[in-house]
Amino acid sequence: AIALRLGNSLGFPPGLGVYYIDGKAQKTIEMYDYAVEALAYVKGDFEKRTCFYNKNMTRKAEEELRVLSEARDALKEGQFVIYFQPKCRIKSKKIIGAEALIRWKHPEKGLVPPGLFIPILEKNGFISDVDRYVWELVCKQIREWIDAGIQPVPVSINVSRVDILSMDVVKTINGLVEKYNIDKKYLKVEITESAYVENSNRVVDAVQKMRKT
Repeated sequence: AIALRLGNSLGFPPGLGVYYIDGKAQKTIEMYDYAVEALAYVKGDFEKRTCFYNKNMTRKAEEELRVLSEARDALKEGQFVIYFQPKCRIKSKKIIGAEALIRWKHPEKGLVPPGLFIPILEKNGFISDVDRYVWELVCKQIREWIDAGIQPVPVSINVSRVDILSMDVVKTINGLVEKYNIDKKYLKVEITESAYVENSNRVVDAVQKMRKT
C-alpha cells in the first residue's frame, strides 16, 4: 500500500509512504492508514522522500493523541503555568526584562518540560490555544504588578507559525492589552524562525501591523 504526496510546479519531488501488505485478511482502509502514517515522516524532509511503515509509528501516533487529549483537559483546568526568566544587564546586574516560559503541572507526572508536549501541540495546531492562554496570563501578571506598585519590566512572549496562520495575532494581543489596561511597551513579541521560513509574507504583514499599532 502506498500513500503519495505530489510535488508542485517548482519541481519538488513527491513523498511516498509505503506499507508492506502482511496477509490477505487486512482491510484496505487499514493498509492505507499505515501508509499515511509513514508519509507523515516524509513531510519537511527534502532529502528523505520515501518512508516505510513500522509499528513504532502507530505507538507514537497513539502517544501523541493521548498527550493532545490530556493537554485539552489541562488547559481547561489551568494546569499550564508560566515562569518568568529574567533578562539582566551584565555590568549593572539590573533586571531589564523577562521571558515567559510555559510549564505543564501534570496532576500525576508533576512538572512536564515543554520539549515533551510543545512539538505535539504545534503539530496538531492546538498550540494556538495554549499561546493565547499564556499571553493572557502574562498580561494579567503585569496588571497585578502595576496594581501592587511594582514597576514592570518588558516580558517576551512567543508567536509561532501556527498562531500567525490560525488567528489575527495583532488583534488578539491588542485585545488583551486593552482588557488588562497595560502599556504595550511591557510586551515584547518574539516570532519563531520557522514562521519566517515557511510563511514569510504572513509574518511580514503581522510585523508591520504590530509596528503601526
